Amino acid sequence: MTMFPHTDDNTFLGFVVEMHPVNENVSRRNATLVYGKAAYMWNGSRPLIETVQKFTEIHATVGDTCKNCYLSDFDKLLIKNHGILPTARLHSLMRRVKIFLGLGFPLEGPAPLEAIASGAVFINPSFRPAKSRKTYDFFREKPTLRELTSQNPYAETFIGRPHVITVDIANLSLVEEAIQEALHSKVFL
Repeated sequence: MTMFPHTDDNTFLGFVVEMHPVNENVSRRNATLVYGKAAYMWNGSRPLIETVQKFTEIHATVGDTCKNCYLSDFDKLLIKNHGILPTARLHSLMRRVKIFLGLGFPLEGPAPLEAIASGAVFINPSFRPAKSRKTYDFFREKPTLRELTSQNPYAETFIGRPHVITVDIANLSLVEEAIQEALHSKVFL
């Protein structure tokens, strides 16, 4: 069984996206929640984060620290780190931001689907070349021949714009265009 409908040789039963009662009247802010709950996932992201900060405030849910990571001090970088949140509070945060920003890892996790279900636009990092057993150490020992063209190929292929904007996050001018598109989107619930 698989979390996403990959190939015919796997059984896919569907998605469960946990929803909590909405007991709050919230308005969305020009804010971005970054998809990366461990400090190491943020390595190399400084240019991306600084680009996004031109347009939105940045929120994080990082639960650990990393002395060698550039994000060892969120306060100086004007990043609001909420730490690891209980699910209901995470969904509440997702309902208040306009953008859920992928950093490229974790691959194919459920959080982008939860963010989309909460009304946020997912900025989905594209991979060129595609990540596979041949090109990416994470897959080297895994029993798959799949090639991932983005952090969440399911969202890229089956959901797409305007809810999912797939972009090369190393190309900062494309990131700026994606952020502007997301902020002006009419998808917000």
